[in-house]
Amino acid sequence: MTLRGLEIAGMLVDSSTTGEWNLQGLPTDELSIQNGILTTRARRYPLMVNPQGQGLRIRSKESENGVKETSFQDKGFRVLSERVTVIDFTVTIKGLEGQLLAKVVLQEKPELEYERTKLQVEVNGYQKKRVELQDDLLYCLSSCGGSLMDDPEIVNVLNLGKATAKEVGEKLKKTGRGRPTKRKGPPPKASTRLMP
Repeated sequence: MTLRGLEIAGMLVDSSTTGEWNLQGLPTDELSIQNGILTTRARRYPLMVNPQGQGLRIRSKESENGVKETSFQDKGFRVLSERVTVIDFTVTIKGLEGQLLAKVVLQEKPELEYERTKLQVEVNGYQKKRVELQDDLLYCLSSCGGSLMDDPEIVNVLNLGKATAKEVGEKLKKTGRGRPTKRKGPPPKASTRLMP
């Protein structure tokens, strides 16, 4: 979701969190990411319209927070629907292509899909580490009482952050600029056959 070049989703959730969601099976398309944000950040209870089962992973992850499953046929559904945020997990064409491609690659070349998933886990770990370092530094800076350079804790956090950022940056370069290599999409003829 962009507003005059401003990426709102990027402001509401960091890349390590969306990476976790992707590892748990949430498609990478923009609508799915927005749905993940709504599910985890809405003030009202989220009500997932989930015909393809894409929200099941979020439901299982959020079960510790009291997530429940209901149906249109349940008594009191109309009353319930007035108190919730409706989130539509209907599949998009891009999301469907990604899911189908993952299934085909898993069937045809499971080692390739395994490597992609392993790389995605590694990159996500690096991104999490980077976010943790930023948070630590911001906390130290906000709690500093005097001169920044006189505070040994800030100096230590800065040195650790610098060293770790360099290490993480080098590892991200090795893994392909911080993103797992994307699978090639279906050839044009295949994609037209997939779509009506």
